[in-house]
Amino acid sequence: MCSLSSIPEPPVLGGSIIVKNRTASEKTSTRESSEEKELDDSCCVGNGDNNAIYKGQYKNHMRHGEGELLWTNGDKYKGSFRDNMMDGKGTLVFGDDRGGEYVGEWCFNQMHGQGTRSYRNGDVFVGSYQKGSREGEGRFYFANGDLYWGEFRKNLMHGAGRYYFAGGQSFAGTFVNGKRMGKGKIQRNDGSIEIYQYVNNSRVGQGVRWSKDRTKAWRLWKKAGVSPKSTGSTGKSTEERKMSVTEAATLVQEIEQASKEILATYDVLHTPNL
Repeated sequence: MCSLSSIPEPPVLGGSIIVKNRTASEKTSTRESSEEKELDDSCCVGNGDNNAIYKGQYKNHMRHGEGELLWTNGDKYKGSFRDNMMDGKGTLVFGDDRGGEYVGEWCFNQMHGQGTRSYRNGDVFVGSYQKGSREGEGRFYFANGDLYWGEFRKNLMHGAGRYYFAGGQSFAGTFVNGKRMGKGKIQRNDGSIEIYQYVNNSRVGQGVRWSKDRTKAWRLWKKAGVSPKSTGSTGKSTEERKMSVTEAATLVQEIEQASKEILATYDVLHTPNL
């Protein structure tokens, strides 16, 4: 049994459902115990806007137990019901342009709990849902081979996370409403790392690049009038100058302090330890 602070309005997936009342003979043939109403395998045809069909168990004239619900737009739910609503574990296959399916936990007709959502374009999300939205920890596998592993809020990357690029590089840092914010670390394929300060996905100020063995360091900054690539590339958009390891450590501390000040103005789950 799920639990929400307030019962939301049930979403309409493909038309409202009105369960056909059983006849007197049907009620007699499925006698109900005075102590507990029995679940009965029956088919009820809805006369909602899209003539949706329900086939499964019911209790007290409501969908309750295991069943299937089919809408004329192709949406199909198979799983657990409680008091006429999708509640428990079940699978919803999207038949319209949205495509894909959701397999997981439900509460009051909403995706709520742990689940897996596959999309028509090949993207896949595995993780936590709250009231229909990606919320909490999860993994989002992009069709192009990228992977985000971290925290979500209202369907967006929000909080601490790591973004792995299909090419092998990765970014670790804090996200706010889907954008990089605060201190971020880029892991290069050659083993070197770069640390920057981000505001709304853009690098600001100076950064540090460390060699693979962490014995050498370089100061990094953007070229005037040139925007860096989203991956933080040290290509044509970035200039660099060698610096001592001590200087690099001091600059990283300054970046960390600036990051704390920036993130203090946002509601993030926590600041990652990079």
